[in-house]
Amino acid sequence: MTKIAIITRTKDRSVFLPRAIKTIADQTYGDYIHVIVNDGGNESEVEAIIASQNDTVQSKIKLFHRSKPSGA
Repeated sequence: MTKIAIITRTKDRSVFLPRAIKTIADQTYGDYIHVIVNDGGNESEVEAIIASQNDTVQSKIKLFHRSKPSGA
């Protein structure tokens, strides 16, 4: 069972999201799941960013799209 969940909320952050993913993937502790919540941003853009990651990183990511952003 995975011990740690890291949750990243994003919306139209095509520059920052890859950096956040890399920062998490570069940590020495590897027993984690990275949950990315796309908070109403461009779905295909977020999916492309995740698809550009290597297989190991992709296997740790779970993506959720919110059709209506929080606070809307």
